[in-house]
Amino acid sequence: MKITFETLLARITAIRASEAITKAELSKFSREALVLLLENKDVRAINALLGVAEDGKAVLSPMNRKTAGLFFKHFVAFSVAQEDTLVQFGKLKAKQWDAKEKEITEWLSDEKNDIWKWASDNIQVEAKPVAYAERVTKTIKEALEGKKGDAISQVDVLKAVLSGGVSVDALIQLVTAIGEQEKAA
Repeated sequence: MKITFETLLARITAIRASEAITKAELSKFSREALVLLLENKDVRAINALLGVAEDGKAVLSPMNRKTAGLFFKHFVAFSVAQEDTLVQFGKLKAKQWDAKEKEITEWLSDEKNDIWKWASDNIQVEAKPVAYAERVTKTIKEALEGKKGDAISQVDVLKAVLSGGVSVDALIQLVTAIGEQEKAA
């Protein structure tokens, strides 16, 4: 098959459709699983959603798994076993059941309430700060060590640093500060 702009647009359409299906199904599942929980105190379906399939792959994407894990941990009065991003519920916490049962009932009384409504009200996605210093350090180490004999000299690294926007004055200030630290030590 020849790859064209049109074939990629078709893929985008399929991806968009699958995202819409996932969102709609998770919306229904979030409400229906809470109903089943109220009726039977049964968390098996929730564990199956948050777990891995027979092929060893997670059922949900990482972001949806995180969202669903937080959603169900909020409502479910069961002990939680968590390994990295895998959340699984264990035994009923009898002392918390009545309060959670009331909270779930109130939540389900509004047909608009689902996992996505809860997530928009309760989850804030914070962008992780970029660790520029670590990235620059790693890149410089890789440039100095090289792979397959393509290392560059320290002088060439400093030339690159200067080309990247670091001023000579900043380098002089750094050398002065290092010298003062060595005197103090």
